[in-house]
Amino acid sequence: MADQPQLKVNKHNPQQAAGENTGCLILYQMEGEILKFVYICSPLHGDIKNNIRKADEYCVYALRQGVIPLAPHTIFTRYLDDNIPEQRQRGLQIGTELLRRCDELWVFGKTVSPGMTSEINTAQVLKIPIRCIPETEIQTELPP
Repeated sequence: MADQPQLKVNKHNPQQAAGENTGCLILYQMEGEILKFVYICSPLHGDIKNNIRKADEYCVYALRQGVIPLAPHTIFTRYLDDNIPEQRQRGLQIGTELLRRCDELWVFGKTVSPGMTSEINTAQVLKIPIRCIPETEIQTELPP
């Protein structure tokens, strides 16, 4: 039997961190490293359809960098209406909870919206590393 990569403790799984065997699958690269979860911070308001398309491109870029991209505004808008204040607020709350579980926050786009400012401030309070990605760095073509 081939040697299996050595798995590292997943800091997002409190039971495993405490030494319990939960049977949960841990994501890892071929080298045995756990992939980082990266929160994708980009505008939504305005041209929502185009902004979601761009956020999808940012996710492809992040994936090319070897991380797991999470862009809540591309997910939650499928079942929450950003134009209904209560649903927008719920989406922001869920997004903040998701951000708490991420390893980094990556900021994309030329405009920083009020929602993005809140996400950036939350990351700063939680001491989550923040990386600003210039548009010139974005490559969205996935490798074969």
